[in-house]
Amino acid sequence: MQRIIKIDGKEYACDVAGEGGDFGVSVGASRFAVRVSVQGDGFSVTVDGTKVALPLGRKDAAIASGGTPVTIPVDGRDIAIECARPAGEAPVRPAAQGNAEPGVVAAMMPGTIVKVMKSQGDRTAKGEVLLVLEAMKMENEVRSPLDGTVAEVLVAPGKAVQKGEVLMRIRADQA
Repeated sequence: MQRIIKIDGKEYACDVAGEGGDFGVSVGASRFAVRVSVQGDGFSVTVDGTKVALPLGRKDAAIASGGTPVTIPVDGRDIAIECARPAGEAPVRPAAQGNAEPGVVAAMMPGTIVKVMKSQGDRTAKGEVLLVLEAMKMENEVRSPLDGTVAEVLVAPGKAVQKGEVLMRIRADQA
């Protein structure tokens, strides 16, 4: 799987192959053998046989994989790392802060769409569940911000989304 990662704001193409906890990671001409295992509430990471101390918990890893930077200390300085997006995919345009459009339904956190309850053209009431977003092994109901009609559905079950990504648009009822 190819991903774009950002380290201190600079983007790098990264190829990751493997499963379980063993991965081969290539960044440019450099290749690394990486083993990741869960230990308590955090992770144990070994790169090319050397254990690397990463003060990341599961929550930090979920945030980093969702496109929000996580800062870790490396050799006496802090480095911001984030998994920006799959390679070849355009950056996600997040919804405006505070949802400038009242009918915009955006992801409140990074996660995976589990269930979509409404289709384009369906009526919805304010507070009605539109879809379910799984994040950090918890299912979160995403509710309609207003009474209206579903104008656009931009996701399907199984789609990974980032915080702020637009999921649906609701056209408000006329007063």
